[in-house]
Amino acid sequence: MKTRIASGLWVFLTVAVLLGAACSNPFGSGSSGSTSGGSNTAEQDFPPPIEFAVFATTGLPDITLHWAEPNSSVNAYRVFRSESSGDYDFSAPIAEISSAGPEYSYVDTTAAMDTLYYYVVEALAGGSVADTSEEVSATARAVSAVADLDFVYVDPSAPDGGNGSSGEPFNSIAAGVAGVNAGGTVLLFNGVYQLITSVGIEKQVVIRSATGSYLFSEAIINAGEIGNTAAVEFLGGSDGSILQGVRITGAVRTSSSKGTIQVGSNSGNAPNDVKVLHNHLYANQGVGISNYMDSGESHRTVIAGNWITDHSGGGSVRHAVRIRDGLLGGRFEYNIIENVEDSGAGINIDNASGFTIAGNHFKNIGGHGINLGGGTNNFTVSDNLLEHTNTGERADGGGIRMYGASHTTSVVIAGNTIVNSFNNIYQRDDDISASDITIENNTIVAPAPGSWLIYNAATTGILVTRGNWFGSADEDDFRDDIGGAEEDNVDYSDWLTSAP
Repeated sequence: MKTRIASGLWVFLTVAVLLGAACSNPFGSGSSGSTSGGSNTAEQDFPPPIEFAVFATTGLPDITLHWAEPNSSVNAYRVFRSESSGDYDFSAPIAEISSAGPEYSYVDTTAAMDTLYYYVVEALAGGSVADTSEEVSATARAVSAVADLDFVYVDPSAPDGGNGSSGEPFNSIAAGVAGVNAGGTVLLFNGVYQLITSVGIEKQVVIRSATGSYLFSEAIINAGEIGNTAAVEFLGGSDGSILQGVRITGAVRTSSSKGTIQVGSNSGNAPNDVKVLHNHLYANQGVGISNYMDSGESHRTVIAGNWITDHSGGGSVRHAVRIRDGLLGGRFEYNIIENVEDSGAGINIDNASGFTIAGNHFKNIGGHGINLGGGTNNFTVSDNLLEHTNTGERADGGGIRMYGASHTTSVVIAGNTIVNSFNNIYQRDDDISASDITIENNTIVAPAPGSWLIYNAATTGILVTRGNWFGSADEDDFRDDIGGAEEDNVDYSDWLTSAP
């Protein structure tokens, strides 16, 4: 019997790409040995995925699915394939796989060339379905020396003069971006891409690593020689573009707002619907990922599934992510931000509207975990984990910190866990009497010594934080860790008597 799958899990992305060989032989059966700055995949302590994400190759002779174990109770998997989106016979898997390690794959050697296939994977625990991936899709393509400019290949070890085919790839990302048709895909084979200049994108293009996920990728961009500029910059005309699965290191940005990966810059460079997905930024300085508009507006930027770690100073700014001016309707979801030095924030936002921050993990952040700054409105901050943030112990900082314009439009902070931070939640404004802030159903526990669970620095207005869990049902256990510039200017009534 055929049935249509129900959508329930958040999708990391529909199509990714996998390569099982070193760049000099991209369709061989060996494993990649590319390393840079201690980046060998086998040696990295990669964080586990937050959701059950399956990736599928596209553009290579066989379609390979790969994924990471969604949880320790899973002991088997079933793989399903269809030529119609969402339409699967769940009584007839094309493969059944027993657990053998933390990372799994299935090679579909029966896939016909140039046919689009759809896949879902069921994770089983004790014979029962514990989780189901969202749908992914891919098309197998034969190795060829004939270029198809809708889908070009790049290999940093290739000789000059390539035409972008799988058999004769380009040898730089810039050449791939220049050579691909608008709306096409640039596939990066594994290897170290030493940038000489910034990669500027001015048309719709998808740039993918060999795997599409930082968890597996060895497509490494070294930005150490390009100076104080973006490694990858989405400019006017790049609407709908995607950067997925690359690893970037060595960048230095001293701007307070411009990033190593940068979306937009001014009214003439205001792209919409850009996606920055599943990239690994490590050992960079300054701003990591930015959506920056000094004038004009960009819309619906999605920054999701990225891992930013070991982030340090570039001038006076070290924010892992910076949203500044003119972004409407963006999303920041399922990212892992850890080890951000000194005063840098996990994400710092000003003058953006309709933004969602959900499902992220912030850990060991020198500055604020999430900083909701001036001109931010219609925000939802939900289901994030923040631990050991504001470790620099800034007195007016916190795990989640609010300031600017009193947030007179809706700001919802719900379902988060904030723990072991110097000031778990901090409201900085002097006057919040006109604020529209909802803080509820959060777990706000164990502030760093000498700091607060919640602090309201406003001298006018009440910060309403009803219906949260403070680690105890007994008010005497947490009352002294809630404070403000004025007595009783935090309303924490109706607190939860157990964790949500």
